[in-house]
Amino acid sequence: MNQLIKDIPNSARPKEKAYLNGINSLNDNELLAILINTGYKNTSAIEIANLLLKEHHSLYNISNLSIDTLTKYKGISKNKAITILSAIALGTRAINNHQEIIKIKNASDIYNKYQMIFKNNYQENLLVIFLNNQQVIIKDEIIFKGSINQSLFHPREIFKKAIDYLAVKIILVHNHPSGDVTPSMEDDRFTLNMINNGKMLGIYVIDHIIIGDTFYSYYDHKKEWFS
Repeated sequence: MNQLIKDIPNSARPKEKAYLNGINSLNDNELLAILINTGYKNTSAIEIANLLLKEHHSLYNISNLSIDTLTKYKGISKNKAITILSAIALGTRAINNHQEIIKIKNASDIYNKYQMIFKNNYQENLLVIFLNNQQVIIKDEIIFKGSINQSLFHPREIFKKAIDYLAVKIILVHNHPSGDVTPSMEDDRFTLNMINNGKMLGIYVIDHIIIGDTFYSYYDHKKEWFS
């Protein structure tokens, strides 16, 4: 049975709990419920928050949803979706602004930084690292989940984000769940397509790294593609 906010003791309600014990006393569900603010008939903001986290597993995954996807959930309007995504983005930026500046020097740096993201992941994920001209990370983001297939995925989705983030260089990173990092023919086609599109746009693909039991760097093995 759904639990309405009015049925929860005052001291256990998210806002009251935050006031009494501080923001850090709230779990992810409670923080999300505060952003959602109100539910709908017989369903509380907490229940909506619980559903989102149950289906998407983490705030990080929710942060990668589009506004339109969030509004498909009953009780979440466009304004609420914008509020949720803005709050998560604000928190991420606050942390990133205090992190040590990370400059990428080689493929080993990428592997060491990102290998845990792909560990025990049973489907392919494509992560894109957006860089400035000094090869300092501006942002990294999982853009696509599933096998890299150009019939399902278009480079413009990556380059649009690069333009939005004012990136001038990008590094592609994806995993092979089998652990074998040998590139497939589709990997080769995708990499060449991205490199060529990037050159036309002035946003340069400087490497594509496959992560598995070890890693494979296209730049290290096919440097001529990037010249």
